[in-house]
Amino acid sequence: MYKKKGKCNEPFLREEALIERINEAIKRVSMDDKLKAFLFKRIDEESINTATSSPTSSLNNQINEIDRKLNILLDAYLNQVISKEEYKRKKLSLLNEKLEIKEKLTYLESRGKVWLEIL
Repeated sequence: MYKKKGKCNEPFLREEALIERINEAIKRVSMDDKLKAFLFKRIDEESINTATSSPTSSLNNQINEIDRKLNILLDAYLNQVISKEEYKRKKLSLLNEKLEIKEKLTYLESRGKVWLEIL
């Protein structure tokens, strides 16, 4: 058989033999079902962690900031910089804010776990 570049040195190959060679090559590079299932599960878990970690870390930072403010407020009260009424009012405000953030955090964490349980 002649080609543009000259005579072809390869022998004739039947379609069945070609299909068999292709299937063997695919089997060498393909994954078994257990490995695929494991990898898909890990990808799903990682995407859940990524999706929930960003908002939760932000909320945790807000909680830490409120705790810092509460400590500063207590120091100001103990050093008699602010009155007892002002201390109580501001403390109540900060604690309510902290409670709201903790509720959001609990909701986000439970939502991620529910999604995992569905799988």
